[in-house]
Amino acid sequence: MALRLKGSASGSVELDVPAAVSGGDVSLTLPNGTGSANQFLKNGSAAGTLEYSSIVEDGSGRLMLGTTTEGAANEADNLTIAGTGDVGITLRTTNSAFNRIYFSDGTSGASEYAGYLLYKHADNAMIFGTNATERMRLRSDGRMLVPGVYAETTGGSANVNVQSDGLMQRSVSSIKYKKDVETLQDSYADALLNVRPVWYKSKCTSDNPDWGHWGFIAEELAEIDPRLVIWKTAELSYDEQGVPVKTACEPEAEGVQYDRFVPHLLNLIKRQQTAIETLETQNTAQQIQIDDLLARVTTLEAS
Repeated sequence: MALRLKGSASGSVELDVPAAVSGGDVSLTLPNGTGSANQFLKNGSAAGTLEYSSIVEDGSGRLMLGTTTEGAANEADNLTIAGTGDVGITLRTTNSAFNRIYFSDGTSGASEYAGYLLYKHADNAMIFGTNATERMRLRSDGRMLVPGVYAETTGGSANVNVQSDGLMQRSVSSIKYKKDVETLQDSYADALLNVRPVWYKSKCTSDNPDWGHWGFIAEELAEIDPRLVIWKTAELSYDEQGVPVKTACEPEAEGVQYDRFVPHLLNLIKRQQTAIETLETQNTAQQIQIDDLLARVTTLEAS
């Protein structure tokens, strides 16, 4: 069925949509005559009125929705979406397939899918890839898998701390991050001797339930020195849009900061070493006295 263009009294051109098709969706792209922009028109109601949808192509291969200015002034920003409120893009599928976004530098082979973002609906997992290979997977339960981390080894010690709300932070020890520095008092190190070492099996879902472990009980250690314990200080929930909501809670002992034992143990070792050296000095002096007495006894017996 043909569509007709007809002139108006003002000199403009109008689109005549036959009644047989006006009840459905009608769309049309019209050049604006200058070669620098296009306007996209769509059917706005059953009466067949047309409305401007704010889609502009500037003649240089850049497409803009809701704006006439590209997003990155100094970059080749080919698609810009602007609005006065929230702006989003939805990729929808009706089955358990993937939603996919690819970053390509070729038209075939691995280069066609060099980088990608995939949402796997069967597992509700977000997958990130580089060099046509999966590098990271964010699972539906919020746990993150990064296969390359296991293969990348180092002799350095751990330096990452995870807070109860999931925040990951770099652990530091430089003096520039410290204030009010004092030498550890002996009484704090002595208190550590009251900690109960235990053997146990783990109930954590990621641990083998048949394996045994050595360690301490966080609640017991908290009664001796709370600074050696990892505390839960927030409850994490999600609102109706899936946004994390952090709520403060009563501090709860959850883990043991085993690395914090080192200053206490070093204090104990240094004092034990001092005691050992003192005893060795005393033993040396006593041995000299004993040797002297034995020499005198030997002299008396010989006379």
